[in-house]
Amino acid sequence: MTNRQLALPAECRHTYTRHFAYAMLDAVATGILANAPLMALKGMGSPDWQMALNMTISSLGMFLLVYLSGVMAQRPKMPFVLVPGLAYAVMSLLMALTNNVLAFLVLQGVGTLLETVARPAVTAIIRVNYPATHRGAVTGEIRRWHSITFLVTVIASAWLLDAVGPRMIKAEMLLAGSVSTLSFLIFRMIRVNEPPTGGVAPAAPFGEAWRIVRTDRRFCHYLWIGFFYAFGGMLYVSFFPVLFGKNLRFNYLTASFLIHVLPGLLAFAATGRIGQWIDRINPWKAWAVIRLGWGLDPVLLALACR
Repeated sequence: MTNRQLALPAECRHTYTRHFAYAMLDAVATGILANAPLMALKGMGSPDWQMALNMTISSLGMFLLVYLSGVMAQRPKMPFVLVPGLAYAVMSLLMALTNNVLAFLVLQGVGTLLETVARPAVTAIIRVNYPATHRGAVTGEIRRWHSITFLVTVIASAWLLDAVGPRMIKAEMLLAGSVSTLSFLIFRMIRVNEPPTGGVAPAAPFGEAWRIVRTDRRFCHYLWIGFFYAFGGMLYVSFFPVLFGKNLRFNYLTASFLIHVLPGLLAFAATGRIGQWIDRINPWKAWAVIRLGWGLDPVLLALACR
């Protein structure tokens, strides 16, 4: 959708064109990296247990965000995008240079951690650079095209891996690192409409976070539910490549379709209706139903593999 179709104010168009270019390049890099576990498993001979490394390492970024969110609160946000973003791109380039499967997966985990660290600053910049009257339409439109580009890239990446073989792994990692670098350099060109900041960070971000956990019982209840939900997911989500790529012996294209493309297409088709349903009922009930569905997922997989 063009600037004119979105009816963006003139001052937002500079941000939109760069935001859109950043998102499309990011989708290409993310689509390639989504197949990295399959590359490690099928093309580099990774043992099953190493499939958990990416999620384990990247999860540490959530703890780092508690500190960094406080640090960047009163500072310009762009450095908190550019520095971890370019470091994330470097991890992809280094993945292309190693033949060691453990190093390959550790580098992916570190890269995912760095990308996680950059997300809040990206969100903050988008929030201040678009008026509330247009923010939802812009982010929704860009997210739509990001999703399509991601799915196309996943399929193209998997097809090339099947057609060319393990030699394609290095080429795809070099492409992912290159387009990721370009995406963050383009994002850096956005003129951020931030108010002047004092540059003083909160004295104790971890202490403040712990105070909230201790004093807000409702939020603490929410955290415990989230902990059990996430713990259950981490036990099995990382091993989808093992199930489809190794145990069931699917090729790259079929495994990638089942792991990434089919869920993405279903989400694309259903998200609008699900959102309307959530608007009509108690959010806690909606949250419980959605997580119940997630909880049934490994049970159904286990039954299918009997």
